[in-house]
Amino acid sequence: MTITNAGRVNFSKLIGGVATGTVMAYLAYGTGTAAPAGANTTLGTEVDRAEASVQLISVLAPQDTYRFAVIMDTAAVSVVSEIGLFTAAVAGTMMNRLVLDNYQTTVVGGKILIVMDLTVYDGGESGSAC
Repeated sequence: MTITNAGRVNFSKLIGGVATGTVMAYLAYGTGTAAPAGANTTLGTEVDRAEASVQLISVLAPQDTYRFAVIMDTAAVSVVSEIGLFTAAVAGTMMNRLVLDNYQTTVVGGKILIVMDLTVYDGGESGSAC
């Protein structure tokens, strides 16, 4: 998972209590396969995005883990290969982008569950998603 440059700035503003920091609460999936980079501002090929539930699931020094989860209806067949965390339902700042090792295929009229855990460590950050 790659934390984007814009995501780092937004996250820093949130930690510092700056009024321009925006809460990250939208998960999106897409079909792009290019390697993630800090300069990314969008998914390679976004298919859908929805507001996620957000929970603080672990507060164990020196790390805190936040869980973002969403279930979305699928309107088309897609080979899901990337996911990202955003600040808005449309456009917004992309916090991070992950290209999946194992792609998943959606079906018309199905559902997709996206769960992303973001762990913040003293001195840095890391994350995982499934």
